[in-house]
Amino acid sequence: MFTNLKTAFMARLTPTGEHITALKGDLRSRLQWFRENRNSASQQRLQMDFDQVLSAWGIASQWEIQEAIRALQWRILIFALPVILGSLAAAVVQTLLACFTLLLVGVPCLLGMLTSYWRMCVLKDRRFLPFWSWLVSAGGGVS
Repeated sequence: MFTNLKTAFMARLTPTGEHITALKGDLRSRLQWFRENRNSASQQRLQMDFDQVLSAWGIASQWEIQEAIRALQWRILIFALPVILGSLAAAVVQTLLACFTLLLVGVPCLLGMLTSYWRMCVLKDRRFLPFWSWLVSAGGGVS
């Protein structure tokens, strides 16, 4: 009886382990590419030539900037919904588990909202500013 259960369990678990291994490899290769292509010289080139920023972000021309800003506004709303719903659930339920769940969901969503807002500011100003520099300058408020 337990032999079949163990076999079935291992049959389900093996593809998951292989998938996780593949995801780790993909993450490592992306991080390696990021390290190689995000040095200070490439950041300075992006600051000099805004068309390179548009190309890197998949925006074909200056005319598509308003559409990209509109899409980023929708993205901020989509990131805000789980935070709002999680906050409401945590306020109603008032358990440690609800607060922990809100924390686990809220932090990535808030980071997504922040990066989307940074991209909106870059596109509106038509001037690239690295994320960390933008963040230190109070979200683009201080030049």
